[in-house]
Amino acid sequence: LAAKNPNALITGIEIQPNFAELSRRNLAENGMDKRAGIINADLREYKSLLKAESFDLVVSNPPYFAENS
Repeated sequence: LAAKNPNALITGIEIQPNFAELSRRNLAENGMDKRAGIINADLREYKSLLKAESFDLVVSNPPYFAENS
C-alpha cells in the first residue's frame, strides 16, 4: 500500500510480535518508515488503540482458517 500510494500515511496492526518487527524492518529497508508504521496489537482491540474517524480507509487481511476446521 505504501509503495503504490506515495502520499498516504499508513498504520499497520500485527498481533504477532516477530512479524510486527519484521514489518518495521521491511519498511525501514524500503525507505517507507517515515510515513508507515506498525502497531503490535490485536486488531480486535481497535477501539482502545485508535481514535474514531482517524482513518480514511481500512484494509484487512483476515486470518486464514482451513476449510472444515
